[in-house]
Amino acid sequence: MSTDQSPVPETSVPTCYRHPSRETYVRCTRCDRFICPECMRDAAVGHQCVECVAEGNRGSARRFPGRSSARGARRPPCRSSPTRSSARASPRTSPSWRPGAWSGTS
Repeated sequence: MSTDQSPVPETSVPTCYRHPSRETYVRCTRCDRFICPECMRDAAVGHQCVECVAEGNRGSARRFPGRSSARGARRPPCRSSPTRSSARASPRTSPSWRPGAWSGTS
């Protein structure tokens, strides 16, 4: 029986790539780097780091010429369907709302 104990290798604790003193287990969904809650930005799926969000915003500016970013950009109205107000008849002018409209009496 040997009392020799081999040293246990230290497991490295993941830390934020921007804040090395902060332990974290969350990764950016785009670049796969570890990020702390301060660097975490909500994304459609998961979280992204500050740099990936900034890179994504730069990419969206190319898709919307003349705008500094996609945030606040408004979509043009759909031209293929009528607007809600013109597609619906007023309840007072619709035959089903007039008294006796379906009974044959006025």
